[in-house]
Parts: sequence; structure tokens; C-alpha cells
Amino acid sequence: MPVALTGVPPWEWFPLLLEKAARRCTRNGERLVLVVDGLNGDRGVTGGGDGL
Repeated sequence: MPVALTGVPPWEWFPLLLEKAARRCTRNGERLVLVVDGLNGDRGVTGGGDGL
């Protein structure tokens, strides 16, 4: 994370950095791959329609 963003909530800076990376990849003819981990991180969901 850039030092200038220390103390700023992630929901404010992450979309901006993601868009910047996507634009750079598009400009360079590359593909941006976003890997999301932690889908099983919330063990508080016990079932029903809200959990996976």
C-alpha cells in the first residue's frame, strides 16, 4: 500500500488502485487477473441463503 494512503480506509483507495491497474493493463495489451481469497474466512455463517 502506498505510504500516502496509510490511515485511509481500504474502501476508499482500493477501487482507485484497481482501476489504475486495469487501465495500465489495457494500455499495454495485458490482462488483469484479480484473485479473491478468504471466501471461507467468515465462519460465523452457519447456513441458509446468506452463506456459501
